[in-house]
Amino acid sequence: MTGDTWCEARTQSSVDIGYIDGPEDAASRRGAPVRRPGSVFGQALNVNADEAAAALAVGLGADRILFLTDVPGLLRDGSVVQTIGTDEADDLLDSGALEGGILPKLRAAVTAARLGVQAEIGETSVLA
Repeated sequence: MTGDTWCEARTQSSVDIGYIDGPEDAASRRGAPVRRPGSVFGQALNVNADEAAAALAVGLGADRILFLTDVPGLLRDGSVVQTIGTDEADDLLDSGALEGGILPKLRAAVTAARLGVQAEIGETSVLA
């Protein structure tokens, strides 16, 4: 992708704000093209990675997006949900029954699925 920057994650030494990105020469690296969040005011922005990934998948016309997590997929009553429709996912999100990292992943997967990208969270397929 000509003109885009390629980035690697690293930590800042002066202030611990987690991982940040830094531009690298695309010709000298292998990796994934990313866009660094920024604002017109020159301040860094904290952008949710799941939401950003869904937006990129839709914008790039991807066929599929897979959200990685430390659990096998969307869990209900201790079991992996194999498939969930976007309307059911919305109801589940609104119910307050879920917490933690699955919330932004499921929201992003719902968005991607509704906009035509096959979305999966681990073993769970989110269907529009």
